[in-house]
Amino acid sequence: MVRALSQVYLMSVISGAEKRGRSADFSGETIEGFIISDRQIKVPLIFKNAKILGQVYFNNVTLEKEVNFEGATINGAFSISESQIKENFISRKVSIRESFNLTGNIFEKNVDLEGAQIRGFLSLNKSKIMGKLNFKRVNILDLEERIGKIIGNFYFENATVKEVVIENSTIDGDLNLSNTTIFESLSIINTKIKGELKLSHKEIVQAKIKERKKAERELEKG
Repeated sequence: MVRALSQVYLMSVISGAEKRGRSADFSGETIEGFIISDRQIKVPLIFKNAKILGQVYFNNVTLEKEVNFEGATINGAFSISESQIKENFISRKVSIRESFNLTGNIFEKNVDLEGAQIRGFLSLNKSKIMGKLNFKRVNILDLEERIGKIIGNFYFENATVKEVVIENSTIDGDLNLSNTTIFESLSIINTKIKGELKLSHKEIVQAKIKERKKAERELEKG
């Protein structure tokens, strides 16, 4: 049986990596789950293909370098809130069991979620993305719980972003872009949104919406 890394061990590895000026690399590891709050992390955090048995939680954290969860499996919830990510945030092909909450953050570069599989909701509410949001081949699916169903909504309200690309994706609930400003372009192509697409704020229409008629036809089919 593979032994899961504890939070205490994980934090000791991060501290050691900072002293040596190297990445804190947990690729392929099994980890119990962790909570990191009120901290500055000066080295890249790499969790490629890691298996995390519980939750992942960052709050009020400054992440100076790349954060990479590509191919990771998170059996609990994944939350980053009130934090600053100064390099790319990469979660390509991540699998998340209990919702993905990225509320109230500053992403100074790109957010790459291509191929992500999410049960429950995804939220980027009140976040600022200075680069591109890559949302290709993403599935946000309903999560059935004993106490009820968590609808697979994509909340992206009261936010700002340079560019959004949504392609070949499925959203079981709503895509809500209310009061969000997109500075350059919004592309929605070959995407099935089972709920509503909400574009209520006047500033969003300043962006170039590519394939808009095609997206509307897809919505009508749904």
